[in-house]
Formats: sequence, C-alpha cells, structure tokens
Amino acid sequence: MLRSRRLETLLGAPVAELTAARLHGAVDARIAESFDLDWKGEPYGNSDKDKRELACDVAALANTAGGVIVLGVAEDEHARASAAPGVALSDAYRNQILQIVASSVAPVPLFEVRMVADGADGSRGFVLIAVERSAAAPHAVAVGTTLRYPRREGTITRYLTEPEVADAYRTRLAGHARADERLAKVWADGISRLDVANRPYACVALVPDVPGSMTINRDVFEAFRSTWVGRNPNLFAVGMQTYRVTVGQGRLTADGSNQPNSPTADWLAIDLHTDGAGFFAAHAGNPRPSNGSTSPSIQHEQLVEDELLANGILTGLVELAAHAESTLASGTALVLAGVHGIAPARPTYLGHARRGFGDTYNETPLTHPHEPVPGALPLDTLTGRGRPAVALASRLCDQIGQAFGVAELGQFSPDGLIRAPYFAAIQHPAIKQRIAAAGFEIANDA
Repeated sequence: MLRSRRLETLLGAPVAELTAARLHGAVDARIAESFDLDWKGEPYGNSDKDKRELACDVAALANTAGGVIVLGVAEDEHARASAAPGVALSDAYRNQILQIVASSVAPVPLFEVRMVADGADGSRGFVLIAVERSAAAPHAVAVGTTLRYPRREGTITRYLTEPEVADAYRTRLAGHARADERLAKVWADGISRLDVANRPYACVALVPDVPGSMTINRDVFEAFRSTWVGRNPNLFAVGMQTYRVTVGQGRLTADGSNQPNSPTADWLAIDLHTDGAGFFAAHAGNPRPSNGSTSPSIQHEQLVEDELLANGILTGLVELAAHAESTLASGTALVLAGVHGIAPARPTYLGHARRGFGDTYNETPLTHPHEPVPGALPLDTLTGRGRPAVALASRLCDQIGQAFGVAELGQFSPDGLIRAPYFAAIQHPAIKQRIAAAGFEIANDA
C-alpha cells in the first residue's frame, strides 16, 4: 500500500496501519486537506456523476504525487477535518470502487481500497483509497465524449490543458527512457566489481520506475553493517555469507570477499542505491576440476548449477524489492537478470549437479556473455512475495536457460510454486525455514 513520509508524519502512522482512533485524532487536530489527502464525509454514490467524481479523484492523485482519499471524514469550509461520521462498510462497496476505477481510468493506476472499522460490529467506519504516485501518468478519465486529465492542486482538482497533456506524455516517455538507462547502469556497475576468475554469478538488477530516497549517514551505515556482516541472505544455498561492507557513491555495498583490500567482490555482492535501485549477485557454479591437466580448455570450463541460478535470481528479487520498498519507491520494478562470468576463455555449461562438474543440459558450452533478461512487476506485488515473485523468477530463469540452449528449467513453476523435486538443497532445515518465513509455496509436481 501507498507509503508516504509526509502522510505518515501528518496522520501518525503509515496508511496501511491507520486505525479509527488515528482518524478521529486527525479530526481533533483539524488536519487540513492537501495535494495528497482528500476528506470525504459521504461515500461516492451510484450516479454517473458520482462515478466520474470517483474516477477523477483517483486519477488526479495518480497524476500528481499519489495520496489517500478518506471516506467517512467530513471537512469544514477551510478543508479541515471537522467530523468523523463514518460510512457503511461492505465488500460489495469495496468491489464497486475497484470496478469503477478499473473501467473509467486509463491507464489504470496502482491503488488499493482498505476498510477501517469503527465500532464493535464492524458495519461502519472509514474507507481508504490509497493511490500510488504513477510513472504511467497522465491518467485519463472519460468526461462525455472526450478524455480529460485531472490533476490535484492543493485542495482542488483541475483538468490539464492541452499543452500540459502533451508535456505529461513527453515526461512519461522520458521517464521510461531514464528508468531503462538507470537499469543498464546499475547492472553494468554491479557486474564490473565481481571476481569471475573462479566462478560464475547469478545476477539481478532492479530499478523502480518511481524512485525512492535513502539518506546515507553514519547511523544508516552502522545499521547496514550490523545487518550485513556475516549474513547469508540466500534462500536456497548454505555456506555463503557477506564479510565486507562499504559505502560507495550513492550506495551501500556488501560482499563475500574475505580480502580487505581486494577491489573485487567474491561469492556474494549487493549494492543498495539511494534511489531504491539495487544489484545482487550470488555464486552460481564451479570450474571443472583440472585433474592435473594444464590444458586451458579443461582448466577454464565451468558449470552453472541450476539450483544456484534459481537461488540467485529469486533471492535477488526478494532482497532488492525489500530495499526499494524501504526507500518508499513505488510503481513498477524493472529488472535485469542473467549469468555473469562467461567468456571465450571460460566455456560455460548449465547443469544440475551439486558436487564436482556433474551432468550438463547443453552439449555445446556457451562461450560469450548472453544478453541480460528483462522483466517487470508492480513493486508492491513483488514485495508481497508469494506466487507473483516466484512466477517472475521462473520466467527469468527459463529465459536464461534458453541462452544455453535449454528450453525450460524446473525449479520454479510458471504459476509461482517452488518445485521441491528440483531442489536437493530444500531438505536442509535452514533452507526450509527461510522458505517458510518468506511465504513461498512448495509443491511436489514435476
């Protein structure tokens, strides 16, 4: 749900945690409406005019800075909260709001409807319509036979002029281009510091298209240090942990190297940027044992293990989404994923053995880096984990596998289940505990 530092400070709690007592407190404090807060003493009705008003109010917040509409709190002539009569609560009314917005606003913005009961029986209370700041703006509403583009200005809503609409579309296109450029840079910066001499890496980069904000200071760095020194974030792998934490320009970093002065990261690496972007990499395989041979073709062959690949991709999505959420980023999470460390001098196979070189899926090794695989998912969906996150990981892993000539990998199902038969490591007690804590579902299907 919508996260806003301003609203949290104003109302005393995040929107997702607002209670009836907090909303009554807003009335007592005479908190005024603003560009991101709209009081409504009455619920929206069923007339065409009322439906259009609901659609315009939601679109206006999405076109401005996001915010929340509170049904059940009345305002005075100065737009200050003045009473809390509440409104009737029902699932039918919630579904009506969802349907009206979905059918009346284009493109549909990210928004949620939350009921806050006020009283023992739960029949009355407040309806919160929380709208995310949108990178897909401008959002249009049909008014008669034309499309209109509402925008919130202070306590009022107005329609954009034609030149303003043109500017908004240019801003949308420029924003998409900036997000793509930012994603490519985060990926390039991340892979540039990995030590690929002894192992390949499963890598993920993530950029929210509506950036967040994180301040780096001494306290923040010390908190980061206490979290990441000696930590193993991997969902499906044991024996790896981070040793070093550092500050980079506009980012906090941690990696698994135990060499204090080494310029490269080993085993694990994570970069957490101040705008909510991030990069994650985890060890994904091993070199072929040389057996005493000095032949470069044998010494430098390597195996990417499918379980470690799946581990790196899903773990990266989870860790980076959590960071983006902590910075109050929103919108869509844009993702790149792939294997780094493939080169002509390091022919690379994809296989499924956990010890030694093992069996391989592809007969001909990959000798050149593959294109990183793109993906996207609404950030609040990704931070919710569960099936959507695993489904995204499934698609990314399968497309990485296809770069090796493998049609499909088995660790994750397309509908978002973790397939136990394809994870030997899933029997480890610590791994079972991590999966359960993360809220993912395990299935025994093949």
